[in-house]
Amino acid sequence: MSGGGMEWIVNRNRIPELSLALPELVNAALRTIAIDIVATATELAAKDTTAMSRSVYAITDQGSGYSAAVSQAASANPDAEMEPEADAPVQPGIVVAAAASYAGYIEYGHHTRGGSFVPGRPFMQPAVDQAVPKITEAIAQEIVTKAVV
Repeated sequence: MSGGGMEWIVNRNRIPELSLALPELVNAALRTIAIDIVATATELAAKDTTAMSRSVYAITDQGSGYSAAVSQAASANPDAEMEPEADAPVQPGIVVAAAASYAGYIEYGHHTRGGSFVPGRPFMQPAVDQAVPKITEAIAQEIVTKAVV
């Protein structure tokens, strides 16, 4: 190289190392997204007794928030019925759910005994919809901060 400068050539293939780390990096990003979805769904949920909004929880590779959510929901309305805990997600992955047994009726709407239809007041789907654009960014951020050195 002319002018007395130095030239550096780095020849290290980190793809095999990164491919081994990728499931954990994706899970780390998804944990962040799960927190966002739970917070948004809780905020958007109907708050007649707050039991349903308090029943929203996530299951990640590091565990489940089901017990805490059910306990919080019971403190708001001891008579509210809760669904069993959702199955653990395939990894990498997350599950976000509402334990309140009536959450689906609120989300999607329902027919009354008299036959009229009560429209849904979605809270889970909008929370997921808001989080989807953030997933790729969160995964990229995990790769940049933890895998690329």
